[in-house]
Amino acid sequence: MSEVIKADSAPAGPGQQVSTSAVVTYCDPDWRVLFVQDKGSALYIRLPIGVVAQSGDRVQITGDIAPLSVGLDHVTVSVVSKNNPLPPPQRVNDYSALPDSLSSFVAVEGTVRWTGIKDGRPAIQLSTGGKPLLAYLRRALIDDLPPLGSKVNVAGVDSANVDGNGRVRGSKLLIPSAQYIKVLQP
Repeated sequence: MSEVIKADSAPAGPGQQVSTSAVVTYCDPDWRVLFVQDKGSALYIRLPIGVVAQSGDRVQITGDIAPLSVGLDHVTVSVVSKNNPLPPPQRVNDYSALPDSLSSFVAVEGTVRWTGIKDGRPAIQLSTGGKPLLAYLRRALIDDLPPLGSKVNVAGVDSANVDGNGRVRGSKLLIPSAQYIKVLQP
């Protein structure tokens, strides 16, 4: 992964072909997003049509360096192995620090202020110190969501919350499944 990050920042980076392997931390074929992480480096990739991967898959990725908002062009992704452990989540204590860890697998605590369906996904809104954070679950039933008012620890991928005009409006969490939500106090 670090070779992709280094190539992206090199003057000759754009258009350069790179290849790496990493563990999938979040994949959503409907939203066409893929997040991978290895040895502390994390990357967002626009999921190519037809690629099937899930959290815990180790994948081989090849593509051409593109602008930061795109990540890689002409991407191929192939699953090398399945059911690998996800990396330990990076603890983030203050939601305002989340933009520093975009694309990384993180863990946050908060109080559940809302649960329901948003943008076609089960979702929860957390709050700590008056700061809200929206978290989407890839696979969950409404009954799997924690009760309102409960204090929870949540692990998921820190993703940019982008508005309809392409402006970043903060962060949101993308949670692979309800197993990454731990109720600390009901």
